Amino acid sequence: MPHYGCISYSKRGATVCTKNHRVQVADLDEEIIHAITRKVLSPEAVDYVLKKALDIVTDKLRTTPNRRLKLEKQVANERKTLNQLLRLLPESEDDGFAELKQAINERRLQTQSIEQEISDLSVSLPSPLEEAMLGKINDMKRLLNSDIPLAQRALKELLYEPIVVTPQLKKGEERVELPWKKRKPEY
Repeated sequence: MPHYGCISYSKRGATVCTKNHRVQVADLDEEIIHAITRKVLSPEAVDYVLKKALDIVTDKLRTTPNRRLKLEKQVANERKTLNQLLRLLPESEDDGFAELKQAINERRLQTQSIEQEISDLSVSLPSPLEEAMLGKINDMKRLLNSDIPLAQRALKELLYEPIVVTPQLKKGEERVELPWKKRKPEY
């Protein structure tokens, strides 16, 4: 059976490290996933994350109330300029108009960028945002409970440092202790 253990003890023996505790991979993976589910995906943790996310969105909308209107006007101006440039462009594929074609493409990209920003600002109703976030959280729960190797890869992407487990003796039984460090949120 595959297992986790101290690599130093495994390679060099007790003279280098006295930690000879080994845990089966399946057991530890299951314990970690259940611990994450209990701590990170608990109803209290989910409510906390949702509240913080909604506070951030609400604050952003409050500090930039006219941003959407300004962007919509900017899109209208960009479309007007694009139409003017398109009228100047002849039907032929003559290379003499390469600069004009480049200007049109730049305007299209700029317009798409502004439209995306407008779309991002459209998350003004907490309900759709909350539903989307709950959907992602439920996806994570399903992932953690269905496919261990995929869950391991996902956790490697999400965690800011490796999970280090420490063997502990509790009630006469060897167990592993999972450390939980609080991470300062980055907004």
